[in-house]
Amino acid sequence: MRSIDVDSFFTEDNSVQGITDEDYKGVDQLIQDMDSFVRTTYKSVYIIDYFRQGFLYVSDKFMRLCGESAENIKKFGYDLYIKYVPKEELEMLLEINRKGFALFNRVPVAERCNCVISYDFHIVHGRHKTLIHHQLTPLRLTPEGRIWLALCTMAPSARKEPGHVMMRYKGGKTYHELDLGSGMWAEKEEMALSEDERKVLLLSAQGFNMDEISGKICKSVNSIKNYKRRLFERVGVCSISEALSYATNYGLI
Repeated sequence: MRSIDVDSFFTEDNSVQGITDEDYKGVDQLIQDMDSFVRTTYKSVYIIDYFRQGFLYVSDKFMRLCGESAENIKKFGYDLYIKYVPKEELEMLLEINRKGFALFNRVPVAERCNCVISYDFHIVHGRHKTLIHHQLTPLRLTPEGRIWLALCTMAPSARKEPGHVMMRYKGGKTYHELDLGSGMWAEKEEMALSEDERKVLLLSAQGFNMDEISGKICKSVNSIKNYKRRLFERVGVCSISEALSYATNYGLI
């Protein structure tokens, strides 16, 4: 395996020029706003600065993922991945970086702020590996449509294996999925839950059993079982907790 360093993550496709001190004057307010936001979410949150090629902001919830303080993670920048992602998955992250920006730069500039790329990879903490679901969306674009600042979130994945690379678009009826074997993007239709599937999922998350759900939505227990089975098959999971995690991560509820 070739040597991977921080510079490996920065290419012509994600290079940014011309950001000035004046542009950074609004950053302090942005960070204060981000502090308010992270108090309302269970996710680990950070902001990538592509001009300075590091992290502008890191939430303190990162301690739960890798045991490092937010201050240390901010100092690490992209060394976070090199230190805490398994070596065999670093090449995957580089491929996602390359293919993701290549696709992003084909999106019309006016629509780029509506893009979200997501994928799963492991974070190693001591002897433990946690599969996390990572999402990245533009926070500030340059006039040319380059990503200057990107908002990133990490949460437990509902999947079993790394990968699952998707580019989604706000309000879009389709999304793009990357085949890591061929390196090709495929366009697919967005999934939508039926109203009954959504009700079953939300009531299950509230702790109601199938008999109770049956009474609340006026459907038979067999119908509830069928809704769950169909939902599990559609999203590729085996339990209601995994289905809820998937639906939360991908904005289905």
